[in-house]
Amino acid sequence: MRKLILDRLSEIAEKEDGFSFKLMRWRYITINNTHISEVGFNNLTDDDLLKIFEAIIKQANKSF
Repeated sequence: MRKLILDRLSEIAEKEDGFSFKLMRWRYITINNTHISEVGFNNLTDDDLLKIFEAIIKQANKSF
């Protein structure tokens, strides 16, 4: 399951310009006080990975 989540995050990151801080959509998404564009998803605990995955999915599906 972890691999599936990491693969999906990679797909979304590619589509969303690496979760660039310059994009308002991703400006305020952080984990452990680190912006998601700088987070090493492979290094996260399962709990942190799941939390950030949920936040990214919610944000990616918002219409602007």
